[in-house]
Amino acid sequence: MTMIILLPIVSFFLEGLFSNYFPVFTTYVFPLFTLTSLVIIYPYFYRHEERFYFFSAIVGLWYDIVYTKSFGYHLFFFLFLAFLLVRVSRYLKNNYVNVLFLFCVTLFLYRFGTYLFLVMFQELSFSFSQFYFSIISSFFINIIYLTILYCLINRIGSKFHLTKF
Repeated sequence: MTMIILLPIVSFFLEGLFSNYFPVFTTYVFPLFTLTSLVIIYPYFYRHEERFYFFSAIVGLWYDIVYTKSFGYHLFFFLFLAFLLVRVSRYLKNNYVNVLFLFCVTLFLYRFGTYLFLVMFQELSFSFSQFYFSIISSFFINIIYLTILYCLINRIGSKFHLTKF
């Protein structure tokens, strides 16, 4: 379980390191590695959903403290996304296609919620093309990261007999 908890922490720091080399607003790459790692690890919290909620909230709080100036937004939004992941995952088997589907839904909801939040507080003016660009810029690098993590975690999980649903 320690290894599973370390994954979002490593992803959190990797996201910060990555954004130092690819500035967020000047490139076509927008990493969301922390969110991606939460999508990958949720099956390992099977029958311990309250731990996943708590962990997601803590990761969201740290995301707020370190990366944004919107205190509490990511705490509640990561908690909301964790709730959705747990609820939807009850109806899906855990395989790469379903994890990819859940990630795409999660990514869209995250980008939509963040964009709506920024428009509501007049940080951005509404532009459909800008919203579309924010989703596309997040999509490709995070799909690559998701694929690598999924393969790595499945291999490590089978080696150490980690249980997922």
